[in-house]
Amino acid sequence: WYITDWACIHFGITTVPLYDTLGVANLTYCLNQTEITTLFVTAATLKSLLTLTDFGNLKTLIAYDKIDP
Repeated sequence: WYITDWACIHFGITTVPLYDTLGVANLTYCLNQTEITTLFVTAATLKSLLTLTDFGNLKTLIAYDKIDP
């Protein structure tokens, strides 16, 4: 995660931390407010994220871990 954050800062990309503990409604709100198009996630976070019905402008998910189908 540190390398991803450093690379974003280096290229002037704003990072927005999202946490599993925010809950479905707050995650949806954050995705819509920030207009995030790309998320870097762990396998655990991905499971929570896939429960959402509204992804806003999200287009790309990049997982740090191996994802089981």
